[in-house]
This record gives sequence, structure tokens and C-alpha cells, in this order.
Amino acid sequence: MNLVRRLWKHRLGRVGLIMLGISLVVAIFAPVLAPYDPNDNVRPTIDDIYDGPSREHLLGTDDAGYDVLSLLIYGSRVSLLVGFAGAIIALFIGGLIGLVAGFRGGKLGNGLMRFTDFFLVIPDLALQIVIVAIIGQSLQNIIIVIGVLGWTTTARLVRAQTLSVRERKFVTRARAVGASDFYILRRHVFPQVLPLMLANTVLTISLAILSESTLAFIGLGDPTVTSWGQMLNYAFNRGAVSAGAWWALISPGLAIVWVVLGVTLVGNALEDIVNPRQGRHHMEPEPVPPVVPLVGEAPLAALAVRNLTVDFVAPDGTRSRAVDGVTFEVDKGEALGLVGESGCGKTTTMLAALRLLPPGGEIADGAVYLLGENVLALYEDSLRATSWTRMSIVFQGAMNALNPVRSIEDQIIEAVRTHSETGQSGARRRAGELLEMVGIDEDRGSEYPHQFSG
Repeated sequence: MNLVRRLWKHRLGRVGLIMLGISLVVAIFAPVLAPYDPNDNVRPTIDDIYDGPSREHLLGTDDAGYDVLSLLIYGSRVSLLVGFAGAIIALFIGGLIGLVAGFRGGKLGNGLMRFTDFFLVIPDLALQIVIVAIIGQSLQNIIIVIGVLGWTTTARLVRAQTLSVRERKFVTRARAVGASDFYILRRHVFPQVLPLMLANTVLTISLAILSESTLAFIGLGDPTVTSWGQMLNYAFNRGAVSAGAWWALISPGLAIVWVVLGVTLVGNALEDIVNPRQGRHHMEPEPVPPVVPLVGEAPLAALAVRNLTVDFVAPDGTRSRAVDGVTFEVDKGEALGLVGESGCGKTTTMLAALRLLPPGGEIADGAVYLLGENVLALYEDSLRATSWTRMSIVFQGAMNALNPVRSIEDQIIEAVRTHSETGQSGARRRAGELLEMVGIDEDRGSEYPHQFSG
């Protein structure tokens, strides 16, 4: 229920929920809402064929004299059934393959991914047309085909997330206490991956609905049921265009757009909520924080932090205070240590001072003065000029702070060239000097982070 509340507070998510909810209500209560039963036999006259909208038929009639509004309402049942059932099949197959490939890795993982790649390179629609034409056009067959061919994106997404989760410390702890692979996968990895799987599945529903509509439109739908794609097929093939019966074409087309748009909005909102990578990253442009009015003269200290307050804002707007009114000064030549229990806000204080807060972090109040200049009031260009040259940070976990696929030397050169006009050769010499200053032979600059200890 918490996820639903957060989704409802998401502006686009709320719109999508309303659109999808209306569609589901129409489908569930179709016998009550439809003015006519499309399964009843009708004896149309020439005047009933493609009769325009009227009080008796709000959206007109089709080529057989059936009420288009009733067909539209009953058609929602088939389209939504195919969408949800196909997406569930895709979720099961893709989730299982992605979890196993990501958690086990090795030859099994590579083999499963090559199998996935094989299906990825084959156009889904072309393969769906061929298979449905061979095995038959029943609704059950269409659902199975769409689900079996729609799992590849889910598999790759789940595998990528599983690879990340399996390396986390709580998984290592579970291994240390003797937990089996199946237990770890079931109790530790799967719950972490499930929200992202569900968000992707919602988006898969829209693709399944479009696939069914496309198959029905080209004549490969189940002829015994009414769907929106089937309505379009009949309208195009039975003279709706030449008769000017726009209501027979536009109505099912708009219904497809309505449902697909609603599902897509819900899916995108779910991704924003459950996928941390959708949040703002500290390297993305951020709005300039409000400047706190300076009372009196600027502090003379090299670094002065005044009443620094940091909040973390959840997607639902809930604020959690991480740093509350921190004030301190550091003069030139001084060293200051911040001491406190784990989680008390030491690292957050320094990240805020350098404006490197992670997604959700927000400076609620305070100021940070570097040689009398308020760092929190600097624009991006000025902030980049200050970083590393006048104020810098040494991260506690160098293994995580350094790019694992670039050499140590390249990463030092990157910082040197960012803040000077030095050429590549000069920056390389400077990188060697900096390594020597900390007791590392400059010849080791070509090595990678994992080749160093600590």
C-alpha cells in the first residue's frame, strides 16, 4: 500500500492510475455499462450499416449494424486480458533467466545471455506473425506467443540488477553465516530486484496490448472474440474509409492510445520510485541553493561552516533531517576531526560542504565559507574551478571512488588537466610526481585500482 500511496503522489503516476483505473472498471463492468450485447444477433437494414452517432448509438454502428460503443466496451476485456496475461508470462520467464544468469554467472550465465541475445535480434512482430499463423489464432495462443517472445528486456534488466545486488555486503554476510545459494537468492536478492521487475512489467503490458492489436489488425486475431485490433481490422477491410465512417476507426484507435498511455505513465512513475538510478545524481546540474544572508563580515577562517542543515527528501515528500545546525571553523594550518557514531552525519556534512550530496539530499539552511566566499552560492562554473584546487575530498573507500577500468595515472591526469593548461605529457609528469609524494613508484601509475592494497 505504501507503494500505491507514493505512486498516487507522483503527478504523472496519478494520471496514469486514473486512466488505467477507468479502463479496468469499464472492462469489469462491461455487461452493465454497454448499452447493447455484442453477442446478440441483429438484423440490420441498409440504414443501420455504418450509421453515424445518434441518441440510440452514441458512437454509431459498424458494417454489421452493431453498436460501436458496446463493441468498444467489451473489446477492452480482451485487450487488457492479453496485456496483463502476456506481461505476467514475460515476467516469469525473463525474471527467472535474469536472476539465474546474474546470480550464478560463469558459463551458465553467459549461455543464458547468449540465448537471450538470440531472441533479441529477431523482430518480435515478424516472429509473432509466423508462429500465430502456424499454431492457430485462438486467444490463448496469442497470449502465449506474446508472453514467450516478450521476456528478453526483462531478463537483461533483472540480470544487471542482480549482478549489482549479489556483490553487496549483506549478501557476503549471508554467505558467511552459511546460507545456501537458493536461500540467498530467495531472501536477499529477489526482494531487492522485485520492485524493478514489477515496474518493467507494467511497461510490458503496453507492448503486449499493442502486439495483440497489431496481430488482430492484420487478420491474425481470434475471430471469436471482440478486441480493439479486431474492430480496426473489420473497419479497414469492410469499407469504413470509403463510407466515411470515422467513428468505426477513431474509437478503437483512441481506446488503444488511452490504455497504452495510462500504462506507460504508471510504469515510468514506478521506475522513478523504485529505481535509485532515476534520481538526480551529484554530477548532474543542480539548482543553485538559496543564499543565506550574511550578517556582518565574512568569516576570516580558511573554512567556516555556519548552521549547516541537511535534509533527505523521500519521493512522497517526507523529510528526514541528517545534519542539524552544524557550525565550525578551520584556520590555515589547522586540522579538525569530526568525531561521532556511525550514521551521525559526519560524511554528509562534508559532502554538503562540497555540494556533492547524493540524490534526495538537500541543504535546508546554513552557509559554507571558503576564504570568505559562500560555496553554497556558487554557480556550476565557479564551483568546478574551486573543486580540487581550493577544496577537495579524499574518499574513505578508494576502491569505490576510483574507476576500475581506468589506470591510476589516467585518473590523476584527468584532475590535473581539468584545472590547468598543462598538456598530456606535462600532466603525466605531474601525476608521477604526485605518486612519488605519497610513496608510490611512478612506474605503477599504469596499474589499475584493484592492483593496489587498501
